[in-house]
Amino acid sequence: MASLATVLAMEPEVLLLDEPTAGLDEDTTEKVLQILEERGVPYVIVTHDRELLRRTTTTLYRLNSGRLHRIR
Repeated sequence: MASLATVLAMEPEVLLLDEPTAGLDEDTTEKVLQILEERGVPYVIVTHDRELLRRTTTTLYRLNSGRLHRIR
């Protein structure tokens, strides 16, 4: 979470998040999601966590055999 705070302090135009909640407990995960929502910075999430994707994204892509496929 400290690394996310550090990056957000730099006021990025977009975030690329690789497994942003991996290894976090439920409360910390909720805090991360709240921060992402409040900041309003566009982001791309790379994760295997389908629940995280369901809660945080409007567009979903899957990488399969080197090809990117839009799912929704």
